[in-house]
Parts: sequence; C-alpha cells; structure tokens
Amino acid sequence: SPSSRRGMTKLQTMTFRIDEVRYTLRTGQITGEDSRLFRRDTGQPLQIFDAATPTIGIDTLAEMIWIARRQAGERKLSYLDVEKSLTLESVQSLEVDIEDDELRAGEIEDPNE
Repeated sequence: SPSSRRGMTKLQTMTFRIDEVRYTLRTGQITGEDSRLFRRDTGQPLQIFDAATPTIGIDTLAEMIWIARRQAGERKLSYLDVEKSLTLESVQSLEVDIEDDELRAGEIEDPNE
C-alpha cells in the first residue's frame, strides 16, 4: 500500500498569507522539539491542518504560523506571542496555498531499500 512506502511520500508545504505577510510551513520538517515546546506552552498536542480539514480554528492557525516562523529561523519565538497576535479580523484575510512537494531521488533515503 502507498502508506507503507515511506520513501515515496509527498511532503505538504503550506503557504499562508495574513495581512500581506507570508508564512511557509513545511509539514515534513516539523520536529519533536516543535511538538514538545508547543505541549509545554499549551498542555495540548500539535494539531496540524491539512487539505482534508474543512475548517481551521484560530488556535490551530496560530500553531501553524508559529511552526512556520520557527522553521524560518525564529527559534526563540513563543507560541503564546503568536496566539496573542492573531485576531478574528486578521484571519478573515487568510489565504492558504497547499502544495505537495515531489521529492527528487536521493533527497530522503528510503530505509526500506
């Protein structure tokens, strides 16, 4: 089945635009550290939006922007600071572009080969 063929995976990349600011989240690059720090700050597990999710809550959006900003180099950024900065009004301007990144041969080693 395709789900058992790990080396053949497409990694989702999501680009958000809110109030003319762009954030790019690479779901395949979310780390255990991201998960641990989010749980430390909120007591909750990470919940990542994907194309199959019909709606997105403001808290889930905040967590995705937080990870995208960490991936862009803001390693000391607090999730709670991102959460406080989002408003329902700013979420109204949200645009999301989701792409499946095709992996080129050799980019990620398949442990089953």
